[in-house]
Amino acid sequence: MKLETENGATIKNPSSAQIEDALRKLADGGGGFAILSQDEMTYLQAAGNRAGGFVVEYQDGDVDSHFEATQGAVPLGDLEKAFRLYAMGDAGWKSMFEWQAIEI
Repeated sequence: MKLETENGATIKNPSSAQIEDALRKLADGGGGFAILSQDEMTYLQAAGNRAGGFVVEYQDGDVDSHFEATQGAVPLGDLEKAFRLYAMGDAGWKSMFEWQAIEI
């Protein structure tokens, strides 16, 4: 597992505390992104900030399996929970949101 942010930081096998810290920095910034990946084609990612909420997407193995949360602005608390579950390998993060396929 690898966590990457818009400032170029990369953390291999991040702890829950490191994930939360990165997402809170993202939330308080002007809007950036965070990607938690298993590999190049399998990841959970978010972009946005605390004021406007976050857009959340995931890809599952290939570009034909790319999805976006349909609810729009996801609050920080939900985003943190989803990223923690994803990092632990707990598929419960998928049921937190409604998803729609998107083309990239």
